[in-house]
Amino acid sequence: MSDYGLIRVSLFLPSISTFYTNFLRFTALCALSPPKSTHRKPDKRTGKIYNGLIFKTRMLPCFNYLWDLFYIDKVKTIPSNIGDLLTEVGLAFWIMDDGGLGSNGTLNLHTDSYILTEVNLLIDVLKRNFDINSRISIKRPGQWIIVIPKKEVPKVAELTIAHMHPSMLYKIGK
Repeated sequence: MSDYGLIRVSLFLPSISTFYTNFLRFTALCALSPPKSTHRKPDKRTGKIYNGLIFKTRMLPCFNYLWDLFYIDKVKTIPSNIGDLLTEVGLAFWIMDDGGLGSNGTLNLHTDSYILTEVNLLIDVLKRNFDINSRISIKRPGQWIIVIPKKEVPKVAELTIAHMHPSMLYKIGK
């Protein structure tokens, strides 16, 4: 078993409800220190300061499996068996954390840190697991967004609404 130390969970303030939902869900696994706010330097692209909250989990071997699935040589990746792992609950948390409203009522899933083949795999899994049609859109060279068309958003809402924090329902048009 690898020794990964504490796992740091960090979310920016627009996702504060997701943060506290996770913190409360995992309180028994958390380190003894309470959540704390972060004060970051201004973003180089926008000049905005994105403050956030962090908490750390205890170092437990049960987390090694997840780390090993999603990080290869410390690089975040999508495991090839993501179709077996992604559930309605996982989709809801993905939307609450990395989802956002796009133009004309679309739902965007930000996949900036993944390579094109991984983004295409996620699109395939959305279709296969949930019958959600989506497409890829380029954000900037080497970065993509998954776009779920407006007509598919009610289907996404039906699948995820029971698992979402009420303050995040605007992401699925509720």
